[in-house]
Amino acid sequence: MNIELYKKLQVAICAVNNRTRISMYRNIAVDKNLTDNIYDLKIINKIRKIKDDEVAKLYDIMQNENIKFTSIYDDDYPKVLRYIDDPPAFLFYKGNINVLTNGNDNISIIGSRDCTDYGRRITEVLCQKLSNGYVNTISGGARGIDSLVHKNTLKYDGITISVLGNGLSVCYPPNNKEVFKEIEKKGCIISEFLPNQQPKPYNFPRRNRIISGLCDKLIVVEGGEKSGTSITVDYALNQGKDIYAFPGSIFSPKSTGTNRLIYDGAVPICNFNDIIEKLKIKRKKVKNEYTSSVKKRILQLLDRGPLSINQIIRNSDIDISIIYELLFELQIENEIVLLSGNYYAKID
Repeated sequence: MNIELYKKLQVAICAVNNRTRISMYRNIAVDKNLTDNIYDLKIINKIRKIKDDEVAKLYDIMQNENIKFTSIYDDDYPKVLRYIDDPPAFLFYKGNINVLTNGNDNISIIGSRDCTDYGRRITEVLCQKLSNGYVNTISGGARGIDSLVHKNTLKYDGITISVLGNGLSVCYPPNNKEVFKEIEKKGCIISEFLPNQQPKPYNFPRRNRIISGLCDKLIVVEGGEKSGTSITVDYALNQGKDIYAFPGSIFSPKSTGTNRLIYDGAVPICNFNDIIEKLKIKRKKVKNEYTSSVKKRILQLLDRGPLSINQIIRNSDIDISIIYELLFELQIENEIVLLSGNYYAKID
């Protein structure tokens, strides 16, 4: 560990406020003494009390668990975060943080932890559509919509970024262990908390400013009026981000928040076409010869009568990552129609 990283980890451990940490990192960036421009003797004493063993222990955890570190003046720190209110002074991360600047749109997707079947279905189709375009999805790694965003993006071979409300050494929720492993391979997991930080209720609202700060657009799948999603929306509005929301039933408490957002001016996503058109998603090209043959196969299956998406997948060897896209195109071409119950039928 070089002396510069040692100083940066020392600051990360030190129990000071975010603004003071940023001042310290500025001092390090210009090769000044760590405590230059810090006139509070209490803070200076806090830094001096941090033992070498504490820094070494943190570094060992990072080495053993493949955790990387960046501070606000480092080149790999996400530049968009520098301009939000109260930017994180440092980030720990696993995976490739540079995916955030790979040329794709960064779209954050949020919603209820106790999500409905409606929310689950929307999230899968949404992530499939976005993964077929030049998009990275971002969410918070929690149960419910967050986890579904990550799982479905991975399912359709997309890139996803998870922003956690706990340290990277702590797997929360526990059943996301394999999901986090997959995210690390292709995307990135980010936290502003020390690796051993347990999930605390007050950490999650705080991490929401990072979820909104990293994105170009924010999509709300579902949520109540006073749910955690409203905190992220408030951050996004203050950061000047565009807000999109899916309308829901007026009888569902999980849709009161999204319906209110639309009433207040959020852009409604009312059908599959809106996902591409309103979000201005650039779609990845699929070879025409292949898509033509697959479309023909779908139409042949539908000659037997209406089929659900699961029946189409089960009775064919069509790649699941493109089937939704091709079904959508066949609807646009007036070859098939989507019936109630999510069944597809051929138009004679």
